Amino acid sequence: MNRESDDHLQASVVSAVQPNEEPSSPGRTAPLADEIVAESLAKEYGADFIRLSEVTFSPHIVRLLPQWFVSQHNVIAVKFEGDTLYVAVANPVDLPTLDEINLVTGFKVKPLVAVEKDIVQAISEHYGVDI
Repeated sequence: MNRESDDHLQASVVSAVQPNEEPSSPGRTAPLADEIVAESLAKEYGADFIRLSEVTFSPHIVRLLPQWFVSQHNVIAVKFEGDTLYVAVANPVDLPTLDEINLVTGFKVKPLVAVEKDIVQAISEHYGVDI
């Protein structure tokens, strides 16, 4: 992955909205309800939240997980760094799925919480399948 796309990915990985942060502050649009829930889930479990609409996907990274797997588990690979595969998930504590990703790929796995419908859309766009 090149430096520019890595910087773009870093910018799209955000922490959960802080309780005293105003969603309507300048430069920030009010998040949708699904996004608020996903951000809260990420915060609760100490995971990062990612907006998939802001990610530039690498086909090489996406294809680290086979189509049957992403369709069955509703996850998508986002980034690979060192020996760690960063995967967008709706449920960061779905340990059986995270363990299976490790078994399928052989890499350490770090979950990034995303809105489930955004994961479905990304799978559709990058694998050409509807789930």
